[in-house]
Amino acid sequence: MFWRCVQVRRPGLLRQVFAAAATGCPALDCLTAKTPRATWHKGALETVAHYLALLQDAYLVAPLERFSQLTHRRRASPPKLVSLNNALLSSMHPDGPPDPEREPARFGLWVENACLAFAINQGQRMTYWREEPLELDAVFEWSWGDWAIEIKQAALIHTISKDFWSSAGGIRSSGR
Repeated sequence: MFWRCVQVRRPGLLRQVFAAAATGCPALDCLTAKTPRATWHKGALETVAHYLALLQDAYLVAPLERFSQLTHRRRASPPKLVSLNNALLSSMHPDGPPDPEREPARFGLWVENACLAFAINQGQRMTYWREEPLELDAVFEWSWGDWAIEIKQAALIHTISKDFWSSAGGIRSSGR
């Protein structure tokens, strides 16, 4: 086993990066919004990127890049942070796991995070896509093509027509 010793010059910033990923923002691209501006210094974005890489190497957090054909747009966009284990979310958040009845929005973020973390832990390559006001939770890049995924946790509403499903690549309706 190979261990690498890394010097952390700003441990407070590392804690804030991890806390932003594990408590306030699972499956969101809000790292810069959650980290106080007082902690920013010259080279802070490079430091945050380095700390995200450390957390990714430790299998705690996975930053997803924005999907774009243009390289400069991918690099200029903030990453979407995915905690690779929802137990980290539960242990770090002061309120613990969300109640689906009382906190449906936070519960939805946890469901989204769990789905994305499962795919990442299975070795899937993915990005996210957003063009205001629209967004997709993930764009999976597979050998048979790219797939856009939007994760919803609400009850399925039967308003999608059978014509849509049949036009979406030959998927047949089960008749329900």
